[in-house]
Amino acid sequence: TTQQKQDILAQSDIPEQKIQVIPHFIEPSTLPEQERKNQFVYLGRFSKEKRIDHIVKAFKLFKAKDYETKLKLYGGVSDSQEDELKDLISKEGLSEDVDIESFTNHPQEVFRESRASILASTHEGFGLSMMESINEGCPVLAYDIRYGPNEIIEAGENGYLIPTGDIEALAQAMERIINHPLKHVHTRQSLT
Repeated sequence: TTQQKQDILAQSDIPEQKIQVIPHFIEPSTLPEQERKNQFVYLGRFSKEKRIDHIVKAFKLFKAKDYETKLKLYGGVSDSQEDELKDLISKEGLSEDVDIESFTNHPQEVFRESRASILASTHEGFGLSMMESINEGCPVLAYDIRYGPNEIIEAGENGYLIPTGDIEALAQAMERIINHPLKHVHTRQSLT
């Protein structure tokens, strides 16, 4: 990413002309349009740096305003991680509204049927799942972290950037995306 290049230049004496940003590429979706379910989705590994607890806590704040939206969490979990996540969901009173699913071999369909995908990581190498989501017309709500979200998300066009760690702002972005769905969600031209 451009941010990674800037960080490398700031931390080393490598000449700028020796570093190139190689953009990711994604083929346009071929899936047919379909009606979206009233759900948010997280799709990725279940690990501490993904801050799934932030997603659940923000979802709790969002649900406190009487929204009927569901949350689906897709990813591989160890027994201890799954137990921690289930405990948090239960503690927050969300057992009827949050589903934990295993990995899916059909992420495009999951994104295609969801209202928005959510990324609350502490960091990413790039965040290819954001591009996959947007490619299926599913906007992304993501913490503004290194690396990727601010090079993929155009606020109000294909998602929203949220200050990292701001659970309340993430909940507000959930409200915004439900109350004012984004139309014609697509990847930046430089990424297709």
